Amino acid sequence: SPSSPRSVSPSPPARATVESLRRVAVLRSGGAVRAERASEGIALGSEGFEPPRDGKAAREACRRVMGYARRLQQVRTSDGLAKQLSLDSVRAALLDLDRTGMSVEVLSETGIGVELNKAFWRKHPAEDIAESCGDLVSRWKQLVALARGG
Repeated sequence: SPSSPRSVSPSPPARATVESLRRVAVLRSGGAVRAERASEGIALGSEGFEPPRDGKAAREACRRVMGYARRLQQVRTSDGLAKQLSLDSVRAALLDLDRTGMSVEVLSETGIGVELNKAFWRKHPAEDIAESCGDLVSRWKQLVALARGG
């Protein structure tokens, strides 16, 4: 009987490598992966964004972060219905904070790290909000530790 051509499928480890490479390519083409020195080219979150260097940009970043700190504090101290209605606003603030190149000066001036480290945010019933807050605070603590030489 004539032999029919068989397709050869890659072995499981090779398939995993191919899938991993494909995923990285998709992420890069979509702009989801940002270069960052310490993580060997892949940065998750604000690590890939540099803090503003000039005075005007730094003041603008500080003003924006201060606005987010006030908004988050208002949500935390408001009644139940207002908290529910403002979840999208909180998510938007966290997304922008994640993409803001943070400096120790902005953190200390705005108190945003103190706000997000409160139990209300760390243990928020919306899992994505709690996780985002924990990630941001963790990264910012590392930033402060590096700035202090530790």
